[in-house]
Amino acid sequence: RWLHRMRAKLRNGKLSEAEAEALRGLGVEPAEKKEDIEKTFDERIEELRSWRSEHPDEWPKNDSSLGWWLHKMRVKLRNGKLSEAEADALTALGVKPAKKRGH
Repeated sequence: RWLHRMRAKLRNGKLSEAEAEALRGLGVEPAEKKEDIEKTFDERIEELRSWRSEHPDEWPKNDSSLGWWLHKMRVKLRNGKLSEAEADALTALGVKPAKKRGH
């Protein structure tokens, strides 16, 4: 809960510069904006495609909005919870299903 509040304050500019720098130094990213949460699958796929074209040897980190979305999609891919078109769009970009915890 504390981290959630700090991420929201970081996003909204409610922290001192020293506090913001300390959080960023720990790898904390601002909380997602409502419009990021409400993006469609197709918007996220385009965002991922663009990100991968700039970073072909990397994947977005889970502490970013795109990285968190990708993590959730990998879990859904593993569990068969995506439509065929969604699964095809992800695998075309090289996305693999998430591994089960402990494996």
